[in-house]
Amino acid sequence: TSKAIYEMGKQGATVIQTGESFDFLIKKLELAPDLLDQLREASRGTVDDMTLMSGTATLLAGVSDELGKKIGEATPRLMEIAKAANKLNPALGDTAFMYQSIATGVKRAQPLILDNLGLTIKVGDANEEMAKSLGKSVEQLTAEEKAMAILNATLEAGDVMIDQVGGSVDAATDSYAQ
Repeated sequence: TSKAIYEMGKQGATVIQTGESFDFLIKKLELAPDLLDQLREASRGTVDDMTLMSGTATLLAGVSDELGKKIGEATPRLMEIAKAANKLNPALGDTAFMYQSIATGVKRAQPLILDNLGLTIKVGDANEEMAKSLGKSVEQLTAEEKAMAILNATLEAGDVMIDQVGGSVDAATDSYAQ
């Protein structure tokens, strides 16, 4: 039917636009040209490319080049954390959901969203550590510096989670997700 053809065309356009936007962000922020491959590897092939690109675009959209570069470089590790969260408790959601949650939680500096992964982030402590490292008071931190503080705290908490799953994010459910 014409409605089905319309929907297929719309989905195709969305895929093309997401790929173009992802490629543009990679080039603009001077990130590794093989970032999508790194994300595929970090997810162990359990997350489709569209989700990888859209989750990464969520993280990178609207931030300064400096913060975008730091976040972009951290995305493979964030994916590993999402994968570890799925391995630790598959009932909480698949790796794609975990990656979207980590992307949204870091970007919005909302630790309650990061709690979806089982990560406990203390915003106050993260901001204090960032302020100290920059020689500022917490009140002087910009919104982007606070986002960077959340990113750093997320990476630290994620390292603990990866250790808790035995240092490997390979899971028994991978073959089903792949």
